[in-house]
Amino acid sequence: MELRPYQKEAVFDVISSFENVARKILLVLPTGAGKSACASYIARQQSGYVWVIAHRQELLWQMSETLDKFGVKHGMVKAGQPFDPRHRVQVASIQTLARRYDKLPTPQMLICDEAHTTLSPTYKKVIEYYPEASVLGVTATPCRLNGAGLGEIYNHMIVGPTNKWLTEQGFLSPAVYYAPPQIADTSQLSMQAGDFAKAETEAVMDKPMVTGDAVEHYQRICDGVPMLVFCTSVAHAKHVAEQYTDAGYRAASVDGAMRDEDRRDRIQGLGTGKYQIITSCDLIGEGLDVPVVGAVQLLRPTASLRLHLQQLGRALRVHESKTHTTILDHVGNVRKHGFASTIHPWSLTGTVKPRKAKEASLRTCESCFLAHDPAPVCPMCGFVYPVKSKSLTRTEVIDGQLVKIEETADERKEALRDARSMQELVAFAKARGYKNAGFWARKVYSGRNYLTGMPKL
Repeated sequence: MELRPYQKEAVFDVISSFENVARKILLVLPTGAGKSACASYIARQQSGYVWVIAHRQELLWQMSETLDKFGVKHGMVKAGQPFDPRHRVQVASIQTLARRYDKLPTPQMLICDEAHTTLSPTYKKVIEYYPEASVLGVTATPCRLNGAGLGEIYNHMIVGPTNKWLTEQGFLSPAVYYAPPQIADTSQLSMQAGDFAKAETEAVMDKPMVTGDAVEHYQRICDGVPMLVFCTSVAHAKHVAEQYTDAGYRAASVDGAMRDEDRRDRIQGLGTGKYQIITSCDLIGEGLDVPVVGAVQLLRPTASLRLHLQQLGRALRVHESKTHTTILDHVGNVRKHGFASTIHPWSLTGTVKPRKAKEASLRTCESCFLAHDPAPVCPMCGFVYPVKSKSLTRTEVIDGQLVKIEETADERKEALRDARSMQELVAFAKARGYKNAGFWARKVYSGRNYLTGMPKL
């Protein structure tokens, strides 16, 4: 297995930073960009013991399979399996490792998959026990559920190419979004651990109709496409799977209480055609690698940008069977948090307050329901908008219908305003194909400092 050019660049940056900059590094790559491949290659290059750590069974499977593709022989540190010291690379469950770390050889490096979880007490306990070990965290979303940064663990961050660039280069599938004209009302929901309280959300969402019938929209927009459905709870996921089964689809739910082999059978069955639809609450939000998945249905409103991006990313891998990925957003998460391609100024100190898409800047086609930048003619179907008087400023929409939405120029301007550091400005320029991203970023940064009375660079 060979690394892609941008993966080679990321690996070089990581190894160089370990040698010259920091001991605890965070590598940020979008979902589907190959974080496991980069981690496997780096693990192969080490001479001492390497623990490749994850917090879910699905992540352990994925990392083990990727190491195999790179020809890296490895063992498992997992409950029910004996430790084999002959392998210097070990794929470790964090729960098991936390109970055995004082009985195992001292590692040269810890590689933490889905690194946004490493601020948990269990991870911190293991990391602190090996103070001499280098730490590499890999994630697509370098923040906690509540938006807090990961600087408590990591002291240097490397940000790879954006989702937008990867899509333009053909490494990720382009996404097409369908969403309700109005964001779901979550004003009465309490907050719990950085997101809406699950019990309250379930009470609101576990109903036959959620901004239009989920099954009906799937039939109309992407009938038969392998799809993941994100629900508010295990019970909600089971109910939604039953609705799809009753409609004649091969559907099933997965949850953490199932046996490992049953979960794996259902997840892999989505790739083989055994199942068309898999529903879940949180279990499939990380680590699921089934490229044939061509649609995601959002039935869980979330206040977390991290959770939103993780869910969108599950279906963005390229596959010969699909030309694009369909996002069916029944709860307004896209309008609240943005698109998979929206550029976020990641920082070790945390994310900026999530931007809310300006509904007033979108125009919804009265014929095909495409949402697009204001224009006199629909770019999708050619519908010519009738000229209306200034007093008629609202476009009537049919309740319960999903409409197609796209990123606006205003949102792109907001992304530039949110890019504050030199690193963030360079990332913004690279994503938009500027020929000399560093020079442009330096000019913008210097100009901003001059206007605020700070010394110029």
